[in-house]
Amino acid sequence: MKYCIEFTFGAGFDKDQRIITISQRDGALEFIKRNAVELFDGYTMFSTAGGWKSPDGRIVEEAGYVLRVLTLTPAIDAFGWSASVMAMSDCIKYALSQQCVCVTASQVACDML
Repeated sequence: MKYCIEFTFGAGFDKDQRIITISQRDGALEFIKRNAVELFDGYTMFSTAGGWKSPDGRIVEEAGYVLRVLTLTPAIDAFGWSASVMAMSDCIKYALSQQCVCVTASQVACDML
């Protein structure tokens, strides 16, 4: 059995609600992709759009991404999220100055046919 892990994150604003420029975003995405290959041997990434409520009550909409990886290593162990999941989440937060990253994981039947 394999595990599908998805990291969903915004790339329009940083944690202080400052706009992330295109060149900042592009550099951060390259850094994130390199780390995904190091940690999981590969990735799939696609663009998303979403919204959230700011501390002052405004609805903020921004572009974002989903980084999907497949692994044989369980995403959760006896101590919580695995070290590789935490490392990837920290990498994304660092690269884009994000407060948090949404992480989902599920067991999947998957093979390269």
